[in-house]
Amino acid sequence: MDKHKFVATTKKINHPDLLNTFLMGKTYNLIVNFIKMLQNSVKGKSNSQVPKSNNPCFLGLEKLFDELDKLFDEVPLSTKEQRFGNTAFKLFRDKVEKQYDTLIKLVIVPKFNEGLALELKNYLLECFGYYQRLDYGTGHELNFLCFLLVLFCCGFYQESDFSAIVVHIFFRYIAFVRKIQVHFHLEPAEAHGVWGLDEYQFLSFLIGSAQLIDNPNISPSQAIEDDILDKYKDEFMYLSCIKHIKTVKHGGSFGEYAPLLYSITGVANWEKVAKGLVKMYEDEVLKKFVVVQHFYFGSILVFG
Repeated sequence: MDKHKFVATTKKINHPDLLNTFLMGKTYNLIVNFIKMLQNSVKGKSNSQVPKSNNPCFLGLEKLFDELDKLFDEVPLSTKEQRFGNTAFKLFRDKVEKQYDTLIKLVIVPKFNEGLALELKNYLLECFGYYQRLDYGTGHELNFLCFLLVLFCCGFYQESDFSAIVVHIFFRYIAFVRKIQVHFHLEPAEAHGVWGLDEYQFLSFLIGSAQLIDNPNISPSQAIEDDILDKYKDEFMYLSCIKHIKTVKHGGSFGEYAPLLYSITGVANWEKVAKGLVKMYEDEVLKKFVVVQHFYFGSILVFG
């Protein structure tokens, strides 16, 4: 890694004709394989069955979110009347960017690399939501996945850490951006979440569904039942996300405001759900120009 030439990431897919170059390239396969590996690492495991890791990068990621929580708490909401979102989100993002060098040093330990810090910057800054439009969508979620993927590719943690990364880091990210979405009233990106299972997230359902494989107590048809959600929401990422949707949505039935998630209740088992969601993620996120036109490429996640 010391001899590797890192670069500042940039967007490359500025025309639909370039989408196929991405789909046929190394980075596309890296992302899909990484998602499958993360999914497989928590197959049949509840949150409480997954211990934390002693890996320095893992511990650093925990500290990163401790600091992000502090920065979030320092930002008061704007009292000005606004049509979309609350502009205080920009103040939060400004704080993260101003503190970036300090924050990233918590993660890329024990030996800090300025080039890697530069290459990771856009993935982290862009994972919270869009600065200008005050919205959040599956592309922002993808940025955090890429943040974790670059760290893995550079050897900061191993496959043996994957389940801990999913349960204690990725799930914490989901909880954090959920807090941001609600607090700052971020709009759903990409035509009101049309590219995702709900208005904001996708990967949390995709990865979380694997936790429920072979679960004797919870079938896909039961995953939206209130008694099941109340009992198991803290143990399974998928159920936590369903519970959140039912908490923030008012009026109408679950099938009306979350039709794609409702359709999953008719799938025979969680194995089929997990596999189907990977295919759907490829089709509805990674293969959509409207999403990947915002993708950042560098020396690790290369274009072409």
